Amino acid sequence: MLIAVVEDNEVILSVLLSTLEVIDGCVVHGFDSVGGAFAGCEDHLFDLMIFDYRLPDGNGIDAIRKLRAKERYRHVPLVMLTGDNDIAVRLDAIRAGATDFLTKPVNIEELRLRVGNLLAMRRAQCAAAEREALLDAVIEASTASIAIGDATQPETPLIYVNAAFERLSGYSRKEVLAQNCRFLNAEPPGAQVRDDLRRTVAGRLAGQFRLRNRRRHGEEFWNQLDLRPVPGPGADARYIVATQFDISREVEARNSRDRIDARLSDIAQLSAAWFFELDSDLRLVYVSRAVSDALSTTPQELYGLTFEQIGGKIVIDEGRGPASLHERLLPRKALSNLPVMVTLPDQSVLWVQTSVIPFYTTSGAFEGFRGFGSDVSEIVAARDAARQAERAKSSFLAMMGHELQTPITAISGLAELLESVENPAERQAHLATIRDAAGRLSSVFSDVLDQVQIESGQLTLAQSPFSMVALCEEVRTLFSTAAEAKSLALTLSVTGQGGAYRIGDPVRVRQILKNLVCNAIKFTEAGSIEIRLDLTTADALQVEVADTGIGLADAERIFAAFVQLDDGIARRSEGSGLGLSITRGLITAMQGEISVSSRIGAGATFRFSLPLPACDAVLPAERPQKISLQRRHILVADDNHANRKILSMILERLGAAVTVCEDGAEALEIWEPHRFDALLLDINMPRLAGTDVMREIRHREAAGDLPRIFACAVSANARPEQVAGYLDAGFDDCIAKPIGRDNIAAMLSWLDTTSLSEPSMREPQAS
Repeated sequence: MLIAVVEDNEVILSVLLSTLEVIDGCVVHGFDSVGGAFAGCEDHLFDLMIFDYRLPDGNGIDAIRKLRAKERYRHVPLVMLTGDNDIAVRLDAIRAGATDFLTKPVNIEELRLRVGNLLAMRRAQCAAAEREALLDAVIEASTASIAIGDATQPETPLIYVNAAFERLSGYSRKEVLAQNCRFLNAEPPGAQVRDDLRRTVAGRLAGQFRLRNRRRHGEEFWNQLDLRPVPGPGADARYIVATQFDISREVEARNSRDRIDARLSDIAQLSAAWFFELDSDLRLVYVSRAVSDALSTTPQELYGLTFEQIGGKIVIDEGRGPASLHERLLPRKALSNLPVMVTLPDQSVLWVQTSVIPFYTTSGAFEGFRGFGSDVSEIVAARDAARQAERAKSSFLAMMGHELQTPITAISGLAELLESVENPAERQAHLATIRDAAGRLSSVFSDVLDQVQIESGQLTLAQSPFSMVALCEEVRTLFSTAAEAKSLALTLSVTGQGGAYRIGDPVRVRQILKNLVCNAIKFTEAGSIEIRLDLTTADALQVEVADTGIGLADAERIFAAFVQLDDGIARRSEGSGLGLSITRGLITAMQGEISVSSRIGAGATFRFSLPLPACDAVLPAERPQKISLQRRHILVADDNHANRKILSMILERLGAAVTVCEDGAEALEIWEPHRFDALLLDINMPRLAGTDVMREIRHREAAGDLPRIFACAVSANARPEQVAGYLDAGFDDCIAKPIGRDNIAAMLSWLDTTSLSEPSMREPQAS
């Protein structure tokens, strides 16, 4: 099928073309003007055309009117595309011959469905045209004749026959003139049609007959005989004009059409789509098997009924509550893509997208509707699921606001109280609470960042050897206090001889196990929690976390993002609600699998497997020793006062001299060769970003053949691709915010002066 889209806006044209090109069996041409479209119409016969209303060289309505004047485009679907809802424009388009309308902005799904329906109508139209052409060919090829009899004579002798009669009968004019044409009749004596024909001729009446005739050489054929008395019937008749057609081929063609109709009927009966027909009283006269099967009845039981009489089984639901399909059909207008809700006998619901078109008699009288419907239950279910997910996301954002505000309130409130607290023990207690709140705040941010990395496919996994047994014991020890506080037994069991040491990402594996154990403790009020590690195979491992808690009703749903078990539990328990979603994302990223088995009130068992191959035992990493940065001078640049203060205090407690700057431009002004031992620079600073500072410093070092100073980026944006950008700019390392003493000490451990025997070459200068 050929489709033409006429739209002068390149973006809209591109969207329309890309949308329509995916329709099976369609070739789409795009034009940006009426002239271009008309030139295309000379080369092609399009099956459907879409016109924008306003075009550079005219408008869509005039274009449609001109096309309708062309015979070859008289019945081609022509669609008006407009952003104008003016009824006058629509009426003008209808008068011009528009088949349908699309309103900007165009809904892609509506566009596909409307075009699909119009193309279906076009295909049916072309098929009907082919059948009509076949019938015309049969009639044109059939032998037709005209014979005139004298009605004033008793035997109505023939007084004229044309050449077609000669060809039809095989007799010459000389042989038949002055005879009654009954010699052609091949019907047996006493046949009803023979007697009817004789009475009609004798009474000088009009009549139509189909009967068998015989040619001169004995060949029989079917003759369609039309008798007309001239000038009038009865006593007024002076002549009987007989028009004859050899309809043998037509009879054969009709039999062929009957076979085709039977074939199409069989297809409709076997199809899952709905096909139906209503008469002028809107009563069903035909339904396909899909309709009757859906309603658990037979077609015969539905015939003669209206949709209203069927009752609540078939109603329209367009989001404003159920409405009567019968009432929508009363105006006798075509309806497209109606969402019809069908209640099945088992009370389940089937959604059928239905379109109907009226059809008329040859005289223009309304004869009824023909309709088609397709099952869109899955689409509706997907729409409802999306809406549910959006509601869940809104609930999650509200909960996230609570999770963020709670620790922020604790931090800001206790920080204010500390100003008036003099008791050292009370101050330490407040500081511990602040640290705990900061940890909770950091955990929430980490969960959100992890979820973003998992969903965007940017999660990076390490590959290093570690002891899985030690990792499980570490997690058990970590949560033992929380378990004891609820009088829960938290145990670890290990089975299998496949090897405790594995290759993988121990940080992420630990995160998975911590999430599951934390969840188990959260939802278990009494009993026990058991970590079961199975090391049977050398190429994979399996872990189970089993609890005796409240259990789960919808086990699969809890793995979805933005979903918690229920709002009541969410209010009683801390956490972002992303833990299990992150857990499944991490396991999937490691090519593993996770499942859960549970019953309400009978606990839950989470089970995951990871393809982590065994490796040789490795020595535990050495714990970092306490370092000293005496006689080291470090330049710090950060536009945030609190961050500058934290960095300065940490470095000074490590023994270093610190020069601080408020932005990148100031840092570049202060930096001099041989003055500093290291640079710690924020990335996002006013006037000059940290990356720009490093590019300039590296340029100066290269130009002056200077030694390379160590530089570390300090940033909250520390995803792998971002860190790679910092290294490209000239940084040697990156520390992610929030920053702490341990990670700064580890990063600068190579500057340790504990065993340094000579003074530093870089003496600190006043900042």
